[in-house]
Amino acid sequence: MVPTYFVQVEEIPLTPTGKVNRKLLPDPRKSASSNAANEVRTEEEQKIIEIWANVLGLDAQNISIEADFFNLGGNSLNILKVKNQIQHVLQHDIPISSLFLYPRVKDLAANIYEQSVLSKLECIVRLNNGHNERNIFIIHPLHGMVYQYKELAKLLEKGFNVYGIQHRGLTKKSLMPDDMDEMVADYVHHILQVQKEGPFIIVGYCFGDVLGYSMVKLLEDFGHPVEMFFMCDESMFVENSLIRYWRFRKNTGTLLKPIKGLANLFRKDGRKSFVELEYERRIQEIDKKQSGVSAEELEVSPDEVGQQRLKVKLNIRKVVRKHFDGPQLARLTGLIQAPIVNINAVESTFDPYSKELRRMTYGTYAIEDTTGGHETMFESPHVERVAEIIRKYVKPTPSKG
Repeated sequence: MVPTYFVQVEEIPLTPTGKVNRKLLPDPRKSASSNAANEVRTEEEQKIIEIWANVLGLDAQNISIEADFFNLGGNSLNILKVKNQIQHVLQHDIPISSLFLYPRVKDLAANIYEQSVLSKLECIVRLNNGHNERNIFIIHPLHGMVYQYKELAKLLEKGFNVYGIQHRGLTKKSLMPDDMDEMVADYVHHILQVQKEGPFIIVGYCFGDVLGYSMVKLLEDFGHPVEMFFMCDESMFVENSLIRYWRFRKNTGTLLKPIKGLANLFRKDGRKSFVELEYERRIQEIDKKQSGVSAEELEVSPDEVGQQRLKVKLNIRKVVRKHFDGPQLARLTGLIQAPIVNINAVESTFDPYSKELRRMTYGTYAIEDTTGGHETMFESPHVERVAEIIRKYVKPTPSKG
């Protein structure tokens, strides 16, 4: 009920009967939009201004690139019209949430391509604003959602674009992955649509630590360096025997490296590795599954959100049971090279000090304590310490803008 904008007038115009003459009052939208010069810099900005003017019934000359969609009179009823016109005029199918995330002309124009890409990626959610050159990908816990990372993403906004990796099925009626292999391949595929090459920064939490570890290894197998893997409040989840096995393989491989180098001389150019072939098979399998779902069935209505969340929760439980009933992470082609920072919530019962946990990587392993427990570490005031730890180990690149 609070007015969006206020306009000061010399006096209130009245009718002959002494009532307020509303027809003679200035249009507050024009007043709000004419406070800044219309300094259009790109074609996207000009097109967005024209679309807003058309939908809101304004003069495009009075809309600045600094103009805020909602301050101009935009609301939930005409957002859909703007979305449809942007798709028609600019050929970008952006999610409705883009206008809430970037309500100003210049910000929406600068991020419209990225938003168009994200609208096609069901598992990727942009959690903060800004125009940074560095990305952080944080993976969902057991419930499959990423909403609890919003405060952390806000704290990292100056320096990092934070993307949440959520489970399939939360926003669309897609088919669920059958196992960890499929889930990991799917998430890596989504990440590579946002960031084409390394170095990557991956953050896990709860079940996301297990997923994140496999994702880091798959990225490394593709030749993408991972700068840091942050495990939030985690203890051992890889069998000791498996760690010893892969370390033995690593040491043996070092001794046989000259022989392997000679064998590579006879390797055919363009021949794909087993990991690449398996990854491609998994992605094709996922695409084949989703191709059977019609466009009309994709979106989830507000009434169905609860049912979809339950569906996701049950699927993750199925995947977890299937994963931990067999050899843990036996599918891996080895241990990771990336350094690990284990962010330990001091009030939780997890033990980050295991000797074998340190041996899960060939890189460095560090433990950093934060206040709070396993369920509260991403809430204020504990989350401030989590953000501080991340900034300690990975530095943002100065933005070009």
